[in-house]
Amino acid sequence: MLLYLSALFAKTVTASLPAAVCLLLWWKRGLQRQAILRLLPFFILGWILGLHTLWVEKTYAGAVGSDWALGAAQRFVVAGRALWFYAGKIVWPNPLMFIYPRWPLASLGGAAFFFPLSAAAVLTLLWVFRNRTGEAPFVAVAFFAGTLTPALGFFNLYPMRYSFVADHFQYLASLGLFSLVAAILARGFAWLKKRSSPLAIAALGLLIFNLGFATAQETLKYKNNESLWRDTLAKNGSCAIAHHNLAALLYARGDLHGALDSFRSAHRLNPDDPETNINLGQVLFRLRRSDEALPYFHDGLTRGIPDPKALNNYGVALMNAGRALEAIPPLERALRLLPGDRLIQNNLQRARALKKRRAGTPPRSRRAPEALHRFQLSYNSLTAYETGCDLSRVL
Repeated sequence: MLLYLSALFAKTVTASLPAAVCLLLWWKRGLQRQAILRLLPFFILGWILGLHTLWVEKTYAGAVGSDWALGAAQRFVVAGRALWFYAGKIVWPNPLMFIYPRWPLASLGGAAFFFPLSAAAVLTLLWVFRNRTGEAPFVAVAFFAGTLTPALGFFNLYPMRYSFVADHFQYLASLGLFSLVAAILARGFAWLKKRSSPLAIAALGLLIFNLGFATAQETLKYKNNESLWRDTLAKNGSCAIAHHNLAALLYARGDLHGALDSFRSAHRLNPDDPETNINLGQVLFRLRRSDEALPYFHDGLTRGIPDPKALNNYGVALMNAGRALEAIPPLERALRLLPGDRLIQNNLQRARALKKRRAGTPPRSRRAPEALHRFQLSYNSLTAYETGCDLSRVL
C-alpha cells in the first residue's frame, strides 16, 4: 500500500494498478471476491488522487475554456483515434514529435467514428475468440486501452490545448502491447530459426540495430530547448506553442528580429492567445516600434492575466505615441500589482507630468521637461508560456 501511494504521489496514472491486477488475476487464476475486497482500498485511493489531479488541471493548470469544450461524440472520436495512434507508434515509431498536430473536430463525418468503433470491435473479437487465440491477447489489449483511458480525451488535461496525444501518455500503457508484440516476434523468430538460423539471427540483429539507432537519433533533439523546438517545428510547422517558445529563447539571447519572426508565426496560428500578443508587443517595443506594439499590448492585456511588467511597457509605449492620458490607467494598474516598484512609479510620474503639461499646468521642477522626451524605461522580460514539462519552460 505504501509503495502504491508513493507511486500515486509521483504520477496518478498509476491509479490503474488495481484494475491491472484484477485483469491479471482473472487471466491466471480467476477473479475471486476476496481478491476484489483486498484491492478495494487501492481503488479508493486511486479514485481520490485521480479526482484531485483533475481538480489541479482545471484550477491551476487552466484546463478550462473553448479548447476543452468538446461534446460527447467528439470525445468518443478522440478516444478511438488516440488508441489507434498510440498502437501505431508502438508498431512503427516514426516520426516522433514532442507536440503532435491537434486533430480538427469542427465537423464530424461518419468516417470519424471508424476509429472508436473499430477499436471496440478489436477488443470484442479478442474476447469472443479467446478460446482459440488464448486469453493473453485480450489481456494485453485490455490493459493497453484501460491504462490509457484517463489520457484519451474523456477528461480535461492541459496538454489538450495543443494536442490530443503525447508519447509520454502511453509509457505505462505500452507495456501491454510491448508484451504482445514481443511474444509474436519471439514465435516468428523461433519459426524462422528452424528453417534458417543465420537468417533469424540477421533479422533479429537488424531489428535491434534499427531500434537502437532510432533511439540515439531521438535523444539529439533533447540537447537543449532550442533544438527541441526546432525539431518540433520541422515536423509540425503549425505548432503555435513551439513558435512561441522558440521566439522566447531568441528574445532571451538578444535576437530580437528572429524573435519577432517567430512570434509573428505564433500569432498567425493563434491570434487570440494573450501571451503571444503581449510578447509580440514587448519585442516590437524593444525594437522602438511602439506604434506597432500598441494593438498587441491592448489585445493581450485585455484577454489575459494582467502582467505588471507588460502593463508598464504598454504605458511607456502609449507615452511614446503621444497618448500620455491613456498611459496612466495601465501604469496605475501595474503599480497596484507590483507596489513600490521604482520603475513603474517613475513612468507613472512622467505620464502625469505629460498630462498636466497638456492641461496647461506648469511643471513643479526643472527636471519635469525631461519627461516630455521619448521614454525607454521598460522591462525586458516576457510573459511565461508553458506546456507542463520542464523542457518547455521558456524563461
